[in-house]
Amino acid sequence: ATRKVFQTQANQPISSKIAVTYTPKDKRVMLNFGTGKRAAGYLDSQDEYMQATQSLYGVWDSQLSAWNDKSNVKYRSLASTATVNRAALTKQTMDNSNLLSQNEVCWADLDGCMGKASHGWYRDLRSEKVGTVLQYEQVVYNPAVYGKVVFFNTFIDGVSSVATCEPIDSSGMTYGLEFATGKGINDLFVGSKGAYAMPYGSMGDVVIIVVDGKPYMQIKRKDGSLTYVGLNIPEDPVAPDFIGYKRLSWREIF
Repeated sequence: ATRKVFQTQANQPISSKIAVTYTPKDKRVMLNFGTGKRAAGYLDSQDEYMQATQSLYGVWDSQLSAWNDKSNVKYRSLASTATVNRAALTKQTMDNSNLLSQNEVCWADLDGCMGKASHGWYRDLRSEKVGTVLQYEQVVYNPAVYGKVVFFNTFIDGVSSVATCEPIDSSGMTYGLEFATGKGINDLFVGSKGAYAMPYGSMGDVVIIVVDGKPYMQIKRKDGSLTYVGLNIPEDPVAPDFIGYKRLSWREIF
């Protein structure tokens, strides 16, 4: 029978792909995704976006007991099949300078986590005034995974200013987070110092290329031009594995 793994908050649709990962060290399968939605405008009408706070998520899929009974490859699981919600996740934050928190996740299957047992993490995205309109940052592009890092490009809609008759362009942030914990990663983007989200305003799915063994992130501007930013990917004694992008197998997630 199909079980619902996770329930987002109201008005948090998942319209982009889910990145499915696991760490060989503890065999914990994670579902990484962001919420948000673009509704394409018809004829002369503008595209519309969700008008509510959206979030980034990393949810431990602990409902793998049936899989473990039938497979030689075992993943960490729990006996409970209850649907997880935000109350069971560790909160990560970002301050006004775009500095990302690095809160520890105390997993629900580990001793010593009573009262704070967690099934993953979430990070709320911001809202901001664009002109006189309150716009909400959201995920409408597909993420990507490289090493232990999940990357997201977010989108904040622009507006047409009545006062100046000049449009205010859309914008967006780029996040690089530990996929298992949601922690910000120090000095991840070449040229940055500290665990920051970057205001690149990249339009489209996350694209990472490797040149001479070094990873770079593609930044696509609104005019279609491309630039590339180097990445300092942390190394683990055992590198995490990227299982792939999945939609149908986790269709009951929201």
